[in-house]
Amino acid sequence: LDCLECLSARPRSSSSVTAASIYRSIEKYKPTLLLDEIDTILKGNPETVEAITGILNGGYRRGKPALRVVGTGANQDVKEFETFCAKALAGIKVRLPASIVDRCLPIRMKKVSQESLEPLFLVLVEPELAQLQAKLAAWGQNHVEEVKQGRPERMAGVGGRDSDICYVLLAVADVLGGDWPERARRDLPWICRTKLNVDDDFKLMALMDIRLQLEPLDEDRNPLEKLEMKPTRECAEGMAQMEERPWAQMPKSNKPLAPAELARLLREFDIHPTTQRYRGKPTKVYRRADFLDAWERYRNPETTTPEPSNTPRQDNS
Repeated sequence: LDCLECLSARPRSSSSVTAASIYRSIEKYKPTLLLDEIDTILKGNPETVEAITGILNGGYRRGKPALRVVGTGANQDVKEFETFCAKALAGIKVRLPASIVDRCLPIRMKKVSQESLEPLFLVLVEPELAQLQAKLAAWGQNHVEEVKQGRPERMAGVGGRDSDICYVLLAVADVLGGDWPERARRDLPWICRTKLNVDDDFKLMALMDIRLQLEPLDEDRNPLEKLEMKPTRECAEGMAQMEERPWAQMPKSNKPLAPAELARLLREFDIHPTTQRYRGKPTKVYRRADFLDAWERYRNPETTTPEPSNTPRQDNS
């Protein structure tokens, strides 16, 4: 964040904020907002956290202002506060709400040994960073219309909000030229697929494997009739029958995947079971419609995760 502060337009950096200070700063400065220790910021008063989350959710694109009552007594009125600006959030072992993760491009950093690091003293590099910042600002002013007129094609495997987020970055890369268009189209899909938090691969595997419960295939992997909903217990039992998958013996319990465990895995994607009338009685089910966006966003044609087999597991006990 220190380097970003030297390179960004109108930076405003803080590790302690309120909802009111965020939208008033955006309204006043049109800044690049740099929020450090975001994990601490989002562990405070629940009402404050909810308000900050709402601003971050709405402010990932233009046209989503925050409505607040201003004034006192009989002079109160409703005012719109802009929530859109460039933002960078930083923290250690951050577990952001899924709604914020869905609107971000994550850059995961790893701790390395002190011996492999060279000390960085900002006071020594600030003049060089200031020159670079001036060049970036000049480039933006000279090419903003070209970027606005850009119409980059959608990238394979990137959909939903990720496609919206990447759109401008692709337009910038196309105007830059050189190897930037190729690098952007190579790296952005990979960055979008790194959004999961802990137990990433396991949760992603559950998201993809449950698809066969709602969109089943025959033995030749030809599509069968899609199901609009399926009981949570039948989904878990069906996944436990899949060959070459871990669901028949879960790591902690050594038992087949249970509906509650499946619900915890899918919670990462903001997918939850609902109670619907199924076969004449209220039943906890998963609805296929609730998965469509996540399946599209996390679809990875280059994934190294083995393709799930639709063949039931053979009991050799």
